[in-house]
Amino acid sequence: MSDLTPHGTERIGCPSDLRLDRLVAGELEAEDRAQLGHHLEQCSACARRHGDFADAARRFAEHGESFDQLRVRVQRRREGRQASRRRTRGLWGVSALAAAAAVALAVQGGLPLGTATEATTRSKGKARIGFYVKRGERVVEGGADTILHPGDRLRFVLSTPRPRYLALLNRDGRGASVYYPSGERALPLPAGHDRALDFSVELDDYLGDERVFALLCSEAFPVEPLRLALARDGALTPPSGCSLLTLDLHKEPLP
Repeated sequence: MSDLTPHGTERIGCPSDLRLDRLVAGELEAEDRAQLGHHLEQCSACARRHGDFADAARRFAEHGESFDQLRVRVQRRREGRQASRRRTRGLWGVSALAAAAAVALAVQGGLPLGTATEATTRSKGKARIGFYVKRGERVVEGGADTILHPGDRLRFVLSTPRPRYLALLNRDGRGASVYYPSGERALPLPAGHDRALDFSVELDDYLGDERVFALLCSEAFPVEPLRLALARDGALTPPSGCSLLTLDLHKEPLP
């Protein structure tokens, strides 16, 4: 059993995951940072947890934004929504003061991936999984009706309103495998919207349907038992404290 504190709760004297994640993101006031730093010096368990989130944030900063086109596409999409909101407000004749406040909120919600503000690192909706497809030099956002082909490269994006531990598995007609992580245990995923995972998958020649399972948990967990269960049963039952997202993919031969 991990010594990770469940989200939304605190053991006596120990910080929650959310507070540690905010420390890594630089969102705490100086006094709170000092108090938390003192606790981490005295508590090895919390120091390890803090290290997990710091490592995850560093990986996303270093690797989370390959597929340069992915960053551009997401940014343009958000800017388009922002412009649409501004046009709508203009049509309804909001006052200058209300419009200024509304535009400020829209700008906060429309910053590009990787911008470190609370508005962009805290996803206010439900957890979700999506993906982008790179085919040659072209990158498109995937959806339910996207037809994939051998040789396509996939990049998964995750949204979660709070820090979680993540494993990504897949199941097709051949069995089950693990997409992420490469190690034995799930890795921390910071809170955020459309965070691109630090890896991509090149699709092989196997055709047909595949289901991707994203398991998000409040504690770190071993991945291999879940892969074995998925291979045996063809489905996953999320353990206590976990949520499960699924994504269906379909692959056909190149035309």
